[in-house]
Amino acid sequence: MKIIINADDFGADNYTNKKILQCIESENISSTSWIANGDGFDDALSIFNDKKILFDSKNISNGVHLNLVEHKPLTRKIDLEPILNRDGEF
Repeated sequence: MKIIINADDFGADNYTNKKILQCIESENISSTSWIANGDGFDDALSIFNDKKILFDSKNISNGVHLNLVEHKPLTRKIDLEPILNRDGEF
């Protein structure tokens, strides 16, 4: 039996990204899921590119966190306006 321990919200913010990286380095997790519309997505992408060998050597799998309730939408469709706050976020 294989147990998968996933760290959710990679890309949510820089603090979360730092903590997920620490978990990868200490081998406490086996996967992470990315949140593409999080404030720290660019930082997560930078970490991944800088530490790709680490991700590969630890066999870290990556998934997508489908997020429809927080942060800014990735598209600017007019249909979304009724469900966004005044800052343009869900």
